[in-house]
Amino acid sequence: MEFFSQPVLRTAAGNHSRCFASTRFEKPFFITCPIFYVNAKPHLGHAYTTCLADAWARYSCLRNQPILKPFQQDYIASTYSPVFDYCNLNKTFLSCGTDEHGSKVRRAATVNNLDPLQYCNRMSPLFETLCHATHIKYNDFIRTTETRHVKAVHQFWNRLNASGNVYRSKYSGWYCVSDEAFYAPWEIDETNLSGVPVSKETGNPVEWIEEENYMFKLSSFKNDLHKWLDSGVFHKSSNQSVWCNMAHNMVDNSQDISISRPKSRSDWGIHVPGDNEQIVYVWFDALINYLTVTGFPWSNVNDGSFKQSLWPPDVQFLGKDIIRFHAVLWPALLMAVNLPLPRLLICHHHVLVDNVKS
Repeated sequence: MEFFSQPVLRTAAGNHSRCFASTRFEKPFFITCPIFYVNAKPHLGHAYTTCLADAWARYSCLRNQPILKPFQQDYIASTYSPVFDYCNLNKTFLSCGTDEHGSKVRRAATVNNLDPLQYCNRMSPLFETLCHATHIKYNDFIRTTETRHVKAVHQFWNRLNASGNVYRSKYSGWYCVSDEAFYAPWEIDETNLSGVPVSKETGNPVEWIEEENYMFKLSSFKNDLHKWLDSGVFHKSSNQSVWCNMAHNMVDNSQDISISRPKSRSDWGIHVPGDNEQIVYVWFDALINYLTVTGFPWSNVNDGSFKQSLWPPDVQFLGKDIIRFHAVLWPALLMAVNLPLPRLLICHHHVLVDNVKS
C-alpha cells in the first residue's frame, strides 16, 4: 500500500477516500513546527526552528499572493496579528504550540510549587510571546492540555487499537525522563566517567524500568518506512541526506515501542481510553497535535471544511534530536490507521552556545 503518493490538489475530480478530499478548497500548504516542552523557558533554539518554518510559510504565501501591498505593514508592531493578515486566500497554514504533559513537566511544576496545569498556564504564554517577539505569524497555537487535543488523542488511540497494532505486554528497558524516550541497550553508554548510564545520542541520564504497558507494533512497518524515506521525504541535499540515513538506521534497529505508562509512575498526561490506570505516552500524545490543528477527528470526510483539507502536512520542521519520533514512530502510526503521510521533513542542527545546546 502506498501511503505517500498524494495529489497536490484535492478536488472533487481527484477524490480519494484516504486523502479526505475537499470539494471547495485547494489543498492549503500546511507547515508545522514541533511543539515545545514547557519544562523550561524558551531559548534560542526554539526561535531558530520557528523562524525557519515562518520563512517557508511566508514564501509559500507570497507565491500565491498576486498583490503584495498588505505586506508593507507586516513589521509594524501595533498592527501585529498572529494570523496571516496578508494571505486571505487560504493557501498557507502554519501551526506552533506547546507540549505540556510528561514526567519532566510534572517535575518542573513540583520544583515551582505549582500543580502541573497551573505551571503549564504560566509557561505556555512565554512561547506565544516568543512568536510575537520574532514576528512568527502562526495560524494555530496548540496546547496539548486543550480539550480538543484530548479528544483527538482518544480518537486516534481508538482507531489504532481497532487496527490490531496495539497489544499489552510487560516492558523492560531504559527510559530517559529528560528526553521522554525509550532507548534500546545499544543506545546506552554505561561506561562514561560519571558512572551513570546515559543516552549515547543526547548524553542525558537514563533509568531502567519494568512495567506493563500498551505496545505498538512498530517493527511491523519497517519495509514501508524504508520506502517512505526513499520517496524523497528528506531533501536530496547532502545536509538532509545525513538525517535520512540516520532515520534508515533507526528503522533497521526499531522494535515494538511502549505507547503508555502506568499512572502510578507518570500521572500527568492523557488517560488511555477505557483504562484509567494507564497514561498515553507523551510522544504519542505530542505527535497527534499535527492532526488536532486540522480539526481531527473529522466528522465528515466530504464536508469541504478548510481545516480538514489541510492534511497531510506539506513540510514538518524538526531538530535532529527528534528524528526518531518524526521519521520513524509518527509515520508508522499514520500507516497503521491508513492516513496519508507528511510530504517533506526538514531537520536542522542545534544552536550551541559554549558547545552546549541553547
